Amino acid sequence: MDELIEVCRKFQDGLCTIEDLYRRLSWIAVPDQFSEVVSKAEKDLEIIQFTEVEEKWHCEGMRVLEQLLKELGCK
Repeated sequence: MDELIEVCRKFQDGLCTIEDLYRRLSWIAVPDQFSEVVSKAEKDLEIIQFTEVEEKWHCEGMRVLEQLLKELGCK
């Protein structure tokens, strides 16, 4: 979970891209109870990349990230 939270913070701080966040979410090990939540966030990030203009990626990604952190109990 620490690695997941770390990559989320990096995205929030602008230190990684939405592509990096998506890629990291896809391979970071999380407890089974959170796998569905993380999977949904991955799908939402992928949809953003294919449906939004690149200038909106970070803003839209932040919405996904905030929901993810909330559901993980980190916010």
